[in-house]
Amino acid sequence: MEKRFGNKKRLILLGLIVLGTIPVAGAVTGVLGLWAAYELKADQIRWKRAFYELERDKFIRRRGRASSVYFEMAPRGSAISQQIITRSLAIKEQYEWDQKLRIVSFDISIERSSTRQRLRKILLSLGFVKLQQSIYAHKYPCTQQVNHIQKHLACKNNILFFESSNPDLLTRYQQAVTAKTQVGLKT
Repeated sequence: MEKRFGNKKRLILLGLIVLGTIPVAGAVTGVLGLWAAYELKADQIRWKRAFYELERDKFIRRRGRASSVYFEMAPRGSAISQQIITRSLAIKEQYEWDQKLRIVSFDISIERSSTRQRLRKILLSLGFVKLQQSIYAHKYPCTQQVNHIQKHLACKNNILFFESSNPDLLTRYQQAVTAKTQVGLKT
């Protein structure tokens, strides 16, 4: 679903996350004065179209009356914004590994199996290595990313995140990376 969002739509949604609301005066006359003060007339039309399409598709809502109109995030927009942010999370590789593993362990009930599957998919896409069915490890610092995932999936109480330099765990991690590489998967 996110693929159909151009840069302007992404900026509007992410701006609503940061600002909470965007006044129409700023959106219509200056077309997001924060971002588009330098834009050409043709680009201002694109901004207006982006607002219109987001409102039409129920990602944002127009509130207020007459001169005090503003846009706010609709629940559907909130969900897609979180997906955009999650996909933009990247764990930075360090020049030198500190020999610590960042472990994510989770216990999510069977009633929330879709959340469990999404969590697994997100962790793998961020470069985590699966040690067991609900235990994943990464070798670089990723506290911010894991905190965002917990918030996005609304399962903070079901996810345990910690660092470890346990030699047995490091060996298990290396075995998992080797097995993954031998199957032809990227580590």
